[in-house]
Amino acid sequence: MSITKITDKLRDFNLITEETYQKVKQLIESSDITRSTLIYEVQQDATNASHGIFTPTNITFEWKSETIAELALTFNDKRYSTKLKFRGESWDDNKFFAFLQQIIEENNSEGKFYPVYETSYPIGYIFLNDFQKTLLEQDNIFNFSRFA
Repeated sequence: MSITKITDKLRDFNLITEETYQKVKQLIESSDITRSTLIYEVQQDATNASHGIFTPTNITFEWKSETIAELALTFNDKRYSTKLKFRGESWDDNKFFAFLQQIIEENNSEGKFYPVYETSYPIGYIFLNDFQKTLLEQDNIFNFSRFA
């Protein structure tokens, strides 16, 4: 499926804002977009990232050493924290999203962060409820399996 059709489907399913949709369309017109870029733009769409389900507050970030930082946040009046190990300027996305997913599951929130793969490599994460995931899988919009 083309990037244009994927973008249209994401907008149809209300998974991205109109602003993100227009930005992606501009990237498509300039031929400067890949599936990885599309996932990045979806992730940056903070307004729709979790469709209002996951809305943490009091987010703090504190360096504990040169390579370890503690991320803490409050969700539903409970404080959560995790330590993230940095390599250069990046951390392990899998650990970060596992931390978020743990919070979501503890609070019985509808939805989950799913990794999106291109070939066997993760290119990002997207927050979906079961119905949205099924729609995207049926139309082969994104690959949610590492070995598909």
